[in-house]
Amino acid sequence: MPHIQIDATLISALVERWRPETHTFHMTQGEMSITLQDVAGILGLPSDEQVVTGSTSENWPAVCEAIFGARPRVSEFRGTGDLRISFFDRLWAQWSDAAEDHDREIFFTRAHIARMLGCWLLCDRSGGSNMGCRLLPLLGGGFDDIGPYSWGSAVLVHLFRNL
Repeated sequence: MPHIQIDATLISALVERWRPETHTFHMTQGEMSITLQDVAGILGLPSDEQVVTGSTSENWPAVCEAIFGARPRVSEFRGTGDLRISFFDRLWAQWSDAAEDHDREIFFTRAHIARMLGCWLLCDRSGGSNMGCRLLPLLGGGFDDIGPYSWGSAVLVHLFRNL
């Protein structure tokens, strides 16, 4: 995905027109809603697969070590159970040639997918500087295990929750 330029004025205007009780935007032309088909069509994400769920009470440093081969520092966690994206920046800078190429490629790919989820698809109000740890266990298996989830549904639910 290319870097997306955020138009803060447009987002503010949309948020002002959002009505949470009807899940619609009230525009001058009438009401408009974002549907699951819109998300699937615009982002190309599956929307009729397994539900994306995750635990909220794990030993997150141990989960990170198993998935990425490194433990986050205490300063790289937020009190809300979120992991700072700076953890991935530090990982990419410190991965050395001493690691086997295959292991490094797996850790790097998982970190890239986690960053994509946290910064672009399921970002919070931090502007993409944090990601929810509850998604990390989904990355722990093989890469074929990530695809059968309904990521389009997860993005739409996340959007509605944050609006």
